[in-house]
Amino acid sequence: MSQAQYPFHFDCHRCGNCCRVGHGHVWVEEDDLEQMAAAKEMTSEAFIERFVYAKDGRLSLREEENGACSLLDGSNRCSIYESRPAQCRTFPYWPQLARKGPELDMASAYCPGIQCFPSRELALEVLPQVQDLLSSYAKYCSADAIDVDAGERWGTSLEVDLFLSNGYELRNVSWPHSQQLRDDLEELAAVSGYPYSSSPWLRLLKDRDAGWQDIGGVP
Repeated sequence: MSQAQYPFHFDCHRCGNCCRVGHGHVWVEEDDLEQMAAAKEMTSEAFIERFVYAKDGRLSLREEENGACSLLDGSNRCSIYESRPAQCRTFPYWPQLARKGPELDMASAYCPGIQCFPSRELALEVLPQVQDLLSSYAKYCSADAIDVDAGERWGTSLEVDLFLSNGYELRNVSWPHSQQLRDDLEELAAVSGYPYSSSPWLRLLKDRDAGWQDIGGVP
């Protein structure tokens, strides 16, 4: 299955969330151990003792207590990046993420680089509701709020999609109304089934624009 056939657009943010969020298994093939150990300047035996354990007849990388991969150097740098396992190299193009469902929802929740898009019908139904909601918060706009042009303002997929659809944008909603607006948008996404993500506005705009036309947004 080619990457273009997956139901999302992906652009890695180098955030490291895929290596340090939650608990799971990163499977390792025995043939890869020597190369992985060499990347750490260790013998295979020492590498296995420190970083690998057996689970259900297979080998998996160890995690720290907080769920982070034991091979992380700092918060998001893989210490064996060039020799990392196939499971890491192919993320997020995994078979279980090749269709919309709970697995993809979970992956997109912790990986900001995965952007899922609505059907045209869903966008046409929900985006007018988003505009109505944003308009109701216009009275809370404040000139002293963070400027979107500084690249520090955060946005949601619903806001960005509305902007890409018709250019409507609400800026500078003052605290605590900005948090209440975010909660309302997240609730609308949950109720309607609209794909939800949140990131700095300028980065999210770039990510959504890259896949908007190709994956089913409103033209």
